[in-house]
Amino acid sequence: MTTPAFTHNPTRTTVTCSRCHKAATVPFTPTPGRPVYCRECFAKSAPTPRDPNAAPPPRAPVPGARKRMMAQGRKTHFIFDAKAVLAGIPGGMELKDNRAFLEGLFARGARTSTDAAQVFLEEKVKDGDVTHEQAIQLGRLIDRYSFVR
Repeated sequence: MTTPAFTHNPTRTTVTCSRCHKAATVPFTPTPGRPVYCRECFAKSAPTPRDPNAAPPPRAPVPGARKRMMAQGRKTHFIFDAKAVLAGIPGGMELKDNRAFLEGLFARGARTSTDAAQVFLEEKVKDGDVTHEQAIQLGRLIDRYSFVR
């Protein structure tokens, strides 16, 4: 016994084209309030396919996008260099706490001022989270990567 091939036989509905007002049939039940077109009018209204070799349309510039991109790049480089400082000098906090600490430090240096970042580092030295030598090296990195002086 063979299985019959699947045949799709949609119910066709007779409608009046919203553009040329000719009678047409469509393979669906139209939604009330939405325009329905005959085959010719639908083909005219369909967007033309874009040439795959053509350049994409120009995008409108986003205000501050370059500055944010530069800040993110600086942050990544800062965290990479700062992790090396923390690993290279013994003492200080555990490795699992480094990322959050360094992001907070960078945010203070990049958004407020390098002085605010230095005050934050001094507090962390007093708390015993970083050593004095680590704070000096991290302060140099903040001066190097910060926008705000």
